[in-house]
Amino acid sequence: MSLEDDLLQQRLARIREMEALGHRAYGRRYDFSHTVPDILSEYTAKTAEELVPEVRVRVAGRLMTLRHMGKAAFAHLQQNGERLQIYVKKDAVGEDAFALFKMVDIGDIIGVEGYLFRTRTGELSIHAEKLEFLSKTLLSMPEKWHGLEDVETRFRQRYLDLIANPESRKVFVTRAKLISSLRRQLEARGFIEVETPALFKSTPEGAREYLVPSRIHPGQTLNLRVSALNETIPGRVARIAGTLQMATRTMDTQVDVSNANLKLIPGMYAEVTLNLDERHGVLTVPLDAIEGTGTAAHVYAVREGKVQTVPVTLGLETAQKVEIRNGLQEGEMVIVGRHAGLQNGQKVTPKVQGAEG
Repeated sequence: MSLEDDLLQQRLARIREMEALGHRAYGRRYDFSHTVPDILSEYTAKTAEELVPEVRVRVAGRLMTLRHMGKAAFAHLQQNGERLQIYVKKDAVGEDAFALFKMVDIGDIIGVEGYLFRTRTGELSIHAEKLEFLSKTLLSMPEKWHGLEDVETRFRQRYLDLIANPESRKVFVTRAKLISSLRRQLEARGFIEVETPALFKSTPEGAREYLVPSRIHPGQTLNLRVSALNETIPGRVARIAGTLQMATRTMDTQVDVSNANLKLIPGMYAEVTLNLDERHGVLTVPLDAIEGTGTAAHVYAVREGKVQTVPVTLGLETAQKVEIRNGLQEGEMVIVGRHAGLQNGQKVTPKVQGAEG
């Protein structure tokens, strides 16, 4: 049994132990009085004397560090990218709550109620008086000192990147605030946000669009690599897409596998390697230029300054582009985006928004 599989089994066993004590592992509501960022912002500068009389708080967060010391323990709760230390003492929370706390793992979500104080080292902390278990994490968290360093994992499992790397979270928060601020300023000045059509010049290119070869078919056996279990599991192709999404280098594939021992759980990432073919020199346009599907597919082209509906035959398709096999010629301009209100013969002034070659 691999280390990851052993850890998973241990956490599943802890869930059963918690349920035996009358606690739910998932699905509890928790009303909080403060967030971790609020507490740090308001009380970080205050001394121990200024925290008297007691400042009572009720917060929830994810456990990121945990250190047991006999009948007491220290841990750090993380919420919205900020961390706050908690101090849990058996005499303060009670025997049952302390027994529950000894079952928690890094990554679990708990609720804490108590008062603020400073430790001997001067760190702002919560002296816990009540604990509530909110959610169990089954898979291991990234290593605490270095965060999540694997680039592919960071992009494929962005939620894990946001948990483990505060700097990544700050980038996303800053970007969201910037876009929101620009939108509010423009709206305050009477601007309206709309989606408008754009023109795109169709050009031939060496398109990296992959067609699944005929040797891959439903019913074929293959192996899936499950990194969380550090195992390779045999499976059978149930359904498979016809094209590869180049934006993510992924392809929609359904593979049936046996899970008699219940080791596989929702959320586990599995990968399989398929050998695909590549096609070159195809004429493509953005997907947003296409109206209709199958034999009804058409584009709005601009010919001699007028809009013209042109039936097209589609070929391979990626997440962003589609191959045009018939209907358009190299260099013709098509309207990309919303086509509402366009009519055959309508005069337009071409202005190319973007082109690829």
